[in-house]
Amino acid sequence: MERAPIAVLAAMKVEAKQLINRMDNVRIVKTKGRKYTRGTIGDAEVVLIQCGMGLKKAEAGARELIENFQPDTLFVYGTSGALIPELKVHEVMIADALCLKGVEGGDAIAADEALASLAQELLPHARRVRLVAESGFSVTPKSMERIAAASGAVAIDLESYAVAKVAREAGIPLLVIRCTANTSHYSTLPAWPKNGPIAADKAAAGTEAVIKKLAEMR
Repeated sequence: MERAPIAVLAAMKVEAKQLINRMDNVRIVKTKGRKYTRGTIGDAEVVLIQCGMGLKKAEAGARELIENFQPDTLFVYGTSGALIPELKVHEVMIADALCLKGVEGGDAIAADEALASLAQELLPHARRVRLVAESGFSVTPKSMERIAAASGAVAIDLESYAVAKVAREAGIPLLVIRCTANTSHYSTLPAWPKNGPIAADKAAAGTEAVIKKLAEMR
């Protein structure tokens, strides 16, 4: 399998298609029963996997990408849930650190500073934040407050920490770009069918901008 310098993970179809729609020369490749989307963004050759939701699926997807395509850089993008009232729907975030609460005691993984700084330059309105993954949380205002207080994070997702762990083990720089699809009180959750695709599109647009800039710099 031909290597791809940039590998990208998205959990859901609604997230994955937002970046695929921004690719040129799109084609589907398969290896070991897994389907990947390859294409170009600017001058960069990119491979994307829709890994499915959750820590285990994200970890497996990241390991497969590294094994099959030997990327120089990993990206995760998509939607997330706000944990604090200050975060509104459709706010773009760049991860400073990723942590896991409730499974491994909140072990935090620092983001790649060079990539995060580059993303901030390109996305000046995005927030630099700590993201948390939580196993088995309930979607209530009290649970969101509890998770935020325990982790120091402002938003939650189910995949980024797992990919960060794999990237750290492999020594591959990782950038995580997320966009809120609901507020911390979660009264907006019923509007996810409307808010989710917009949030995914904003995260994909930010990811596209960074990938293009990286290709120019190489």
